[in-house]
Amino acid sequence: MLEHLPSWLGNALGSVRAGADRVAIAALRPGECVAISLGSAAFADGARIPERFTADGEGVSPPLHWGPLPEGTAALALLVEDAD
Repeated sequence: MLEHLPSWLGNALGSVRAGADRVAIAALRPGECVAISLGSAAFADGARIPERFTADGEGVSPPLHWGPLPEGTAALALLVEDAD
């Protein structure tokens, strides 16, 4: 995927790593979130995402299905982070 970045940006960020303590979920405090089921028929739970759904493939979004949402939910946001 790095081949899709301009070389100047890759060079500038070459030594930068978020680390597990810097991802969004690390900032949550107990009671701040509700578990919602999320799955896809495109790949198994815990399996690698098929290349088709990555920047190295077609870059299309995989089909997703969401579990029951809390009453009053108006919107959802899906944040995908890679700690390294």
